[in-house]
Formats: sequence, structure tokens, C-alpha cells
Amino acid sequence: MYSLNKIMLIGYLGADPKYKKTDAGLEIINMSLSTNESYKDSNGEKVEKTEWHNVVCFSKLAEICNRNLKKGSRIYIEGKVKYRKWEDEFGNKKFATDIIADKLLILSAKNESDKTMVSSEKTGKDQSLQEHINDLLDDEIPF
Repeated sequence: MYSLNKIMLIGYLGADPKYKKTDAGLEIINMSLSTNESYKDSNGEKVEKTEWHNVVCFSKLAEICNRNLKKGSRIYIEGKVKYRKWEDEFGNKKFATDIIADKLLILSAKNESDKTMVSSEKTGKDQSLQEHINDLLDDEIPF
């Protein structure tokens, strides 16, 4: 039996990415990404809803984000959902949901040729967003 943990988001960064490097040399970026949707309620009024997502990137992807992204950047992220829980110093239970990114496309590039898919996978080729979406649609979903 198959299982799948995959998420794709397009949104805007709410703040500059937060970069850090661990003592072991691992590069990490934390970013706050907003996604928006709008719909009409039962009274016909337009309602806008914003969701905020904590996105985490590691290694080379973190380095690229650190160099190229800032507050307001529009990006496409692909990755997986990870849930965390812990207790703070007062014994309060805390929970967080992270998006662990493995692919990134910078959509707010100055020109079309700058829009490159960046992947944590070593594929050896970059592809446009449309090519990537076509590849996803061609893939067989195992359920």
C-alpha cells in the first residue's frame, strides 16, 4: 500500500527569511509564507482568507533562499508536511506544523528567464514552472 506526504504552495513571504547555520555546518532557512483564497459568502459578499505556513529549507536550498529571497517574494514551494510537539520551560504543550521544502521556484523574478526551478534533488536540469506542472500531471498517483 502506498502513502503520500506532498504539498505544493504558491504565496508571498511575510518577512525576510531567517537563516542560520548549525555548529555541524547545516544551513537552515525558516520562512513565513502566506497563501490567499477568496470566495463569496452566502450573502454574496467577497471574503478573503489568508493562511500562514512555516516553510523550512535545508542545505543548498537554504543557501539559495538566503541569497535570493526577501519579504514580499512570490514563490512556489513543493515539499512535505511535518508536525512537531514539545513542552516549553513552563510545561505547556506546544505544537507546530512545518512545510519541509525540497523544491522552490522564485516567481517574482525580474524577467522570465530568471524563473528557475531549484530542487534539493540533484537532477542536473532546471525546468520552468509549466514544465514541472506538466510532469506532475503526467505522474501516476498511487491511489
